[in-house]
Amino acid sequence: MRILVVDDQALVAQVTTLHLEALGYSVFSCLEPALALAEFEKNPLGFDFLVTDYAMPGMSGLDLAEAVWALREGLPIVFMTGYGEDLAFKVLALPGPATILHKPFRRAGLKAALETVGADPSERRG
Repeated sequence: MRILVVDDQALVAQVTTLHLEALGYSVFSCLEPALALAEFEKNPLGFDFLVTDYAMPGMSGLDLAEAVWALREGLPIVFMTGYGEDLAFKVLALPGPATILHKPFRRAGLKAALETVGADPSERRG
């Protein structure tokens, strides 16, 4: 499975990528949501999941999710957040499979979040 990771903080993007690769996923990581969207637009079927920061300058994770879902309905999304605010009500209102992962997180938490939105480890294709 191939995952698009988007976070404006390089260290978070790097650590998230390392966790996902250790879990057996192929990852494309991007620091700017607009560039990530441009990459997604090239091949909307080329990604199985989106793991994105919730709060980013220029384009929020919610804005990115809406743009991605306009191109590919139902793509599973994990929103990472370092804020204490409860985002559950916003995520529950979304039209596709999504969950929240609070920062900082461990590999097991990331794995559980992916499983929540539909990752099946037996379907990994690397």
